[in-house]
Amino acid sequence: MGAFPMAEAATCLLLGWASASDLRTRTIPNACSVGGAVSMAAVSIFADAEPVVLAWSVGLVAVFFGAAVVCRPRSLGAGDAKLAVLLAAAMGPLSVLALLLGLALALAWCLAVSAVSAGGPLRQLAVPLAPFLAVGAAATLGLAG
Repeated sequence: MGAFPMAEAATCLLLGWASASDLRTRTIPNACSVGGAVSMAAVSIFADAEPVVLAWSVGLVAVFFGAAVVCRPRSLGAGDAKLAVLLAAAMGPLSVLALLLGLALALAWCLAVSAVSAGGPLRQLAVPLAPFLAVGAAATLGLAG
């Protein structure tokens, strides 16, 4: 993605929109996640990304997060899965690192909140995942940049 700074800026704006919406309403608009994923895939291919590598990245992320949504729909929302696909479309294979960083940050936040609330059950904790994925993506872009 380094070839097109505007694409990186657009990805950051989409992640900011998703994060603000997730924090406010616990939902991520389809216009952001689906529209952003389609747009970023087109930009990535235009930026000479390997279409096969991009397709594998998007497909693997979609299968992994889709399976998580199907198995635990109350724990992970479809909007979070679509946002992960947006990251895969925008970042290709680098999205794996971004997603792992974001999920690790979310887990650390959950553990910290649970510790502060006298060991409250983690299962009842509502986590807005979009801000953590956004931070993971920004960190990954910063490291890869």
